[in-house]
Amino acid sequence: MSEKNAEMKRQQIRKCDLAGKTLVLVGIIVAIVLVFIGARNYIEANRFVSNANVESLGVDLATETKSLRDRQAVLVNKGIIDEKDSDDKEGHELYLINKALDTSYNNCASTEFLESEVVGRYCDLRTELATVPQYTKDAIRQRTIPYFIGAFMILVVFLGGGIRLMKDARMFREKLDQSEADEQ
Repeated sequence: MSEKNAEMKRQQIRKCDLAGKTLVLVGIIVAIVLVFIGARNYIEANRFVSNANVESLGVDLATETKSLRDRQAVLVNKGIIDEKDSDDKEGHELYLINKALDTSYNNCASTEFLESEVVGRYCDLRTELATVPQYTKDAIRQRTIPYFIGAFMILVVFLGGGIRLMKDARMFREKLDQSEADEQ
């Protein structure tokens, strides 16, 4: 009976030891994955920090805005009244320019403006500039630091738990060996 009981305890000790090693391994793997994701986000965010693309889009948008304002001034000086109806070509052109240049609304999201020959390029530039993420150092930290902190916390918790289980298994093994040695 004692031999059977000792063998059951040995199996429980092996399971406890295996659980501890598994916890350590899982903790290391999850921490590595989180560090990898955080590093990837950091690299991706740093790629956009160089605002060369944003600056060139801004220059193109300023040029296009100036040409639209010049055309708007020419049409207004001609005495053209902006009209939504497309019967009067210049009136409709002035209507599109006025609506596109009105930044209080996002008229450029409309297909009528995007497909227009008059304001299409301006709207394309505005839409593209709005979609380019403008990262600052704080934004980069906000995208990456949680992954690094999470990796550290998981590593500490899983390593601590796994080491504790392995230590307990060793302690129980020593007690079992000691009790068997005492019985003999």
